[in-house]
Amino acid sequence: LIEAIPHCMVENRFRGKSFENVDFHTGRPDLIEQIDKLYIAALGLSEEPLLTHLRIMRSNSSWRFEEYHAWA
Repeated sequence: LIEAIPHCMVENRFRGKSFENVDFHTGRPDLIEQIDKLYIAALGLSEEPLLTHLRIMRSNSSWRFEEYHAWA
């Protein structure tokens, strides 16, 4: 992740002030997905539908938790 930081820098504005931030989701989503897969495997869970649920949560789309409860 440290090596990916320069590729993931973004400038945000909050209350009229600009500041730099690191956004791995838009800069290197492949890294985020690899980390998700490692966590899921470490927990001994199957990738689907949990991986799909994580993708939906990160997509900023509206989603309903009860539709993705099968992994719990």
